[in-house]
Amino acid sequence: MDLSVIVVSFNTKELLKQCLSSLFKYTKGLNFEVIVVDNASKDGSPEAVEKFAKKNSRKPTITLIASRTNLGFAAANNQGIKEAKGKYLLLLNSDTIL
Repeated sequence: MDLSVIVVSFNTKELLKQCLSSLFKYTKGLNFEVIVVDNASKDGSPEAVEKFAKKNSRKPTITLIASRTNLGFAAANNQGIKEAKGKYLLLLNSDTIL
């Protein structure tokens, strides 16, 4: 695997859906995974990620890490990095649209 994209989310459901959609749209042919670390969102973000992953079940894979507490941005990124399998890491904010 070439790239692991790590996205931290806290109550950014709509932005996160746009971010994931653009990531899948503009990265065809790239061998990568997406790891979404949710920091205890209350807006349905984890469920939206699961729904997006089912709808887009092709490669790349989407892994959801749903924290029970908000650990903060740095700790959440570190959680994602621990799970990453890619040669390179991309820490992507959930409000990023490619």
